[in-house]
Amino acid sequence: SSTNTATPRPTSAASPFGAWRWGPEPLPEQLLRVVPQPLVFDSRAPAPHPRGIVGLHRAARRGEGSEFATIRPFQWGDRLRRIHWPRSLRTGELHVTTTYAEQDTHVVVVVDAHYDLGASGGVHGAPSSMDHSVRAAAAVAEHFAHQGDRVSLQVLSSRTPTRVPAGSGRRHARRLLETLAQVVPGPQEYVDGRLLRHHLTPGCLVVLVSAMVSPDVLAVSAALARSGMTVLVIDSLVSDVEPPTGDDAVGQLAWRLRLLEREREIRRVEAAGVPVVPWRGPGSLDLVLIRLARRPGGRG
Repeated sequence: SSTNTATPRPTSAASPFGAWRWGPEPLPEQLLRVVPQPLVFDSRAPAPHPRGIVGLHRAARRGEGSEFATIRPFQWGDRLRRIHWPRSLRTGELHVTTTYAEQDTHVVVVVDAHYDLGASGGVHGAPSSMDHSVRAAAAVAEHFAHQGDRVSLQVLSSRTPTRVPAGSGRRHARRLLETLAQVVPGPQEYVDGRLLRHHLTPGCLVVLVSAMVSPDVLAVSAALARSGMTVLVIDSLVSDVEPPTGDDAVGQLAWRLRLLEREREIRRVEAAGVPVVPWRGPGSLDLVLIRLARRPGGRG
């Protein structure tokens, strides 16, 4: 987020032992941009269905890598450094070792910034749903970008619609954090699923971070899964988010009815094969990522 400093105050500076002094001088207001501080997201689960020949994930097929696969008879084109001499001497025929290829995947982080539910208390205060969304997106994006995967970002908001192309590495992770710091919630009348699917190929891992109060976003997630994407939804409307009704009895009743409708919509999305995981910090996604990696063909 961005914030202004307080009223300007006189500022002075002095060298050691008071040999030189500057000021006091009033300084003008400064605009400070604070990037979200991602939680330590140390997932041990592999990314589902890696594609590119780069990264840390073991592929399903054999290729150049560091993880042992098997020993087989020598074939024309095999490298001499792959010869397994103990098996070759024992059988009288050349044998070589094979390994699994190391591949990466394209992780698409989609932030649903239509609504911000609850009151944000800042860094150390009570979080709103948008706080959870931005922090979860930052943690997931930084984790995959640092381990060599290609990460892109799309923000669904009428006020700050943003798309960051795929990239990897620390510089790209910093760019993602700076983009997330500028997210301002704003409802959209219509979410174009075709625009979301643009530049995406089957096998991508789509991580949708949402408070899940917009039915259009849930419908788009199911449509992405039917298009061949591996889709995972992170629910940012968790128990520590204060309801937006206050002490209004009528508002509380309306909110309870909306939560019941929301549960029904979530069940429909899960029935379409899209897992929904509440954001609980580090370790939230391990189990579901392992299950997604076991699915054949990379379909959601």
